[in-house]
Amino acid sequence: MTEDIVCHVSGILARLYNPDEHIGKDIKQIRRELAEKLQPKLNAVKAKYKLSESGAAGAKSLIELIKALDSNPSATPSTIPAGMLAY
Repeated sequence: MTEDIVCHVSGILARLYNPDEHIGKDIKQIRRELAEKLQPKLNAVKAKYKLSESGAAGAKSLIELIKALDSNPSATPSTIPAGMLAY
């Protein structure tokens, strides 16, 4: 399961990152910008699946959350890893 987190391809995350837009920027700034773009989508998934944040979320939880963000009908997210809604 752990290698799935590295190998899983997310359409939504890929669309959020534009290398031309971010070239030369500080990694913290890039993370902040991407988090701001992702926030409305995370909030929508949170509401749709009635999720809460958990500090104990593991790789499976993260993969299922990414699947839900990608509108995968087989997604079964159970929680949002703590800190993802902090931006």
